[in-house]
Amino acid sequence: MNLTKRLLLSLALALPVTTAAQSISQSQIEQFKSMPRAQQEALARQYGVDLDSIAGSVGQQNQRPKNVNVVEPVDAITDQEREQAQSQSREDKENNDEQGHRSGGLKPFGYDLFAGSPTTFAPVTEIPIPNDYTLGPGDVLRVQLWGKENQQLELPVSRDGTISFPQSGPQTVAGLTFDQARQQIKKRVSEQYIGVQASVTLGELRSMRVFVLGEARNAGSYTVSSLSTITNALYVSGGIKRTGSLRKIQHKRDGKLVGELDLYDLLLAGDTSDDNRLQPGDVIFIPPVGDRVGIDGEVYRPALYELNSGTNLQELVNLAGGLTPQAYPQLVRIERNNDDFLRIIAEANLTTPKGKKAKVKPGDRIEVASISDITGQYVEVKGAATRPGRYAWVPGMRVSSVIRSLDNDLLREADKRYAAIVRTDPETDTVSVINLRLRQALGNPGGENDILLQEQDQFLIFADEGKVSAKSRDQNDAMAERSALNNGTGNGEHKGVNSGTSNRANSVSRGESKDRHF
Repeated sequence: MNLTKRLLLSLALALPVTTAAQSISQSQIEQFKSMPRAQQEALARQYGVDLDSIAGSVGQQNQRPKNVNVVEPVDAITDQEREQAQSQSREDKENNDEQGHRSGGLKPFGYDLFAGSPTTFAPVTEIPIPNDYTLGPGDVLRVQLWGKENQQLELPVSRDGTISFPQSGPQTVAGLTFDQARQQIKKRVSEQYIGVQASVTLGELRSMRVFVLGEARNAGSYTVSSLSTITNALYVSGGIKRTGSLRKIQHKRDGKLVGELDLYDLLLAGDTSDDNRLQPGDVIFIPPVGDRVGIDGEVYRPALYELNSGTNLQELVNLAGGLTPQAYPQLVRIERNNDDFLRIIAEANLTTPKGKKAKVKPGDRIEVASISDITGQYVEVKGAATRPGRYAWVPGMRVSSVIRSLDNDLLREADKRYAAIVRTDPETDTVSVINLRLRQALGNPGGENDILLQEQDQFLIFADEGKVSAKSRDQNDAMAERSALNNGTGNGEHKGVNSGTSNRANSVSRGESKDRHF
């Protein structure tokens, strides 16, 4: 207790002095703070010491910038603001649907980057600080001394841009890059401390206020981290409206244009070289969207694209991800307005230098045609085959090259005796039908009946009428039997019906000729 009284007496005597912050050691303050609250108040009343003054002296001695929330927490958003955001989202969706209807279903490219509601807009701060990071008031430098003297210092940058280095006075660091400040501190330590080395890192980072204006979803001023870039600020504002430009985002400082960001470089090439780091008071201005053209058809990303000056047809195709394998580059249709404001159609050939360099104009709608269906080098099998369809044709191909087995390659009801080949003369377009003895052709491959096939021949396999009737009869009998079982019909009655039906079917079958049909 005597130690405590001496401690409190020293505090009481030191506080009124203007150099109180230097007279009270940190260890004395910590000893006093470790006491119970009731004991602190009792001793303070006994010696006439104000506890707030003691706490204030501690705060002055270790003054550091207060933490500032980079983004307002979601819980702090009022119901009115939430309703306003939802209303804005619905309005944007309606505008997008209307715009997509006008443009034939095409949507503007790139705006999905800001779709959804991210949980935080704060940039990642647990990353190495770049050497060109500019220090300012609110940043905290951490200096570790080792060697003859070991000490850990945290030096906040004050409002006048200086840090208070122990036993050596203030040092100006505001406006310096982190690398420059680190080199100066190391040099100062080596000159004033013998046998001591220093390691300098950045602790807490300052926050700053920037402005996002123009066609932003929620224009206004925002508090962001000092590591924030243009894209971070765009996320803070909720993104860009469909009426805003993605290609000419302006970065201004003190009323002057510092640079422009083209988000197409980020979206299509992953290029962030123009995504500049922001400074306090910077303005990000989003101008209205520029000229757009639409591209559809056989490209990988059909959409509406914002143009830069002088965009040609090949550059637009590259923006759309290139041509698909099904594209027919010799036919590119271009719908555009002429000088009389009438909609006309032009054509371009992307396989020629002239077609690639054709200039596109605002409002154009471009469609890349598809290649046609298979037009050559095939033969087609139709009818009662196990695997009908088109087969690759090669010179010297015969019937036995396509149908190798009567049992495996034909259906059960197929007529295995006769078939037909429909052939079209490519020069005269004359259609002829060639009768084929199928069994003889497969029984003697390469023989007279194994006819040579030509390109685009149609190979018709017929079905035997009798076999088709027997198959249908079997199916009908099976259905009738299942129906009788379900309805509880007697076996005798059911058998009589089936027998009568079967006899009539047999008589009809015997009386008719076994016609072939396709």
